[in-house]
Amino acid sequence: MIVRRPSVQRARLAGRPWLSIAIAPILLLAMLGLAGCSTPSWLCYLPPGPHDVTLIATPDANQGAAVAVDVVLISDQVAAKQIGALSASDYFTQRTQLEHDFPTGFVVRSWGLAPGQVASDMPVNPTCNRVSTLLFARYATPGDHRQVLGTSNIVVTLGDSDFSVAP
Repeated sequence: MIVRRPSVQRARLAGRPWLSIAIAPILLLAMLGLAGCSTPSWLCYLPPGPHDVTLIATPDANQGAAVAVDVVLISDQVAAKQIGALSASDYFTQRTQLEHDFPTGFVVRSWGLAPGQVASDMPVNPTCNRVSTLLFARYATPGDHRQVLGTSNIVVTLGDSDFSVAP
């Protein structure tokens, strides 16, 4: 006759049901991370990306005309590839269609500045699962007028024919 003894590990856990209840949420979060799911919004306390942007339009910005500025927070790889290849002129022309094509793929923060105007510490509110952050400025002059942004807060100086970005 063979007698089996209960495993020592099972015997230890049997007297502590609270331990398995405490471990369950940790295991659930680990499985979500391993499954490649996006970060749940309730876990996203301080997402990466610029949180504020300061826009400074020089007196001769855009040859004396207002400048439209969009910060685009992209969370979809396909949208990032497509939008990242666009010049500012193409982006502003196609923006409505892009919003239809990728309804949850990106979020836009928009401002318009007249020459000589300053907008300090404008909130960007970066999104979770951000793949890329782009800045587009609508100028009357030819050029890409597009830049990939890093993770720090930024200062954008809008000049007569293009813009510059400083952290």
